[in-house]
Amino acid sequence: MGDVKAIALKDRGEVTEADQAERRISELENENDRLKSEIRVSNDVVDNLRSRVRMLEEERERNKGYVFIRVPVLPGDHPIHQHVGVVGVADRFATEIESASMDRGRAAVELFQLFQSFVGLIYSELADLHPGGRDVVGYVKTFFAHYNQQHLDQLPKVKEQTG
Repeated sequence: MGDVKAIALKDRGEVTEADQAERRISELENENDRLKSEIRVSNDVVDNLRSRVRMLEEERERNKGYVFIRVPVLPGDHPIHQHVGVVGVADRFATEIESASMDRGRAAVELFQLFQSFVGLIYSELADLHPGGRDVVGYVKTFFAHYNQQHLDQLPKVKEQTG
């Protein structure tokens, strides 16, 4: 008899408690699926972050015992002018470190200026090789990365020779 009443109510467009419960269950199942999807995405993000942290920790471990110097890549003057500037800064650096009362702070300032001037020289020479206003910052970075790696590769040989 209850089923007949429910069917009659449905036919008249009235909603029964069972219909409401069924609709609510469906809504909750949809919400549950959405939350599960968000959890999967969040877990992927967490896994990626953990992986990145591991990589950074490994990199930090590999880089123990190194000094890193950050020198901005700034456009230089004409290569000839830039070369003259590098020679002048190199002379000031040499004068500072050759003095009996060397000021280490001043020597460091001159060394950084020498790096900066040399980076400017390489920039101006590469810009001269790539006319047309082409951005050469990437080439400058590649130049220094190449010669830095060459230096690092030769260190074991130098250490072996000096022994």
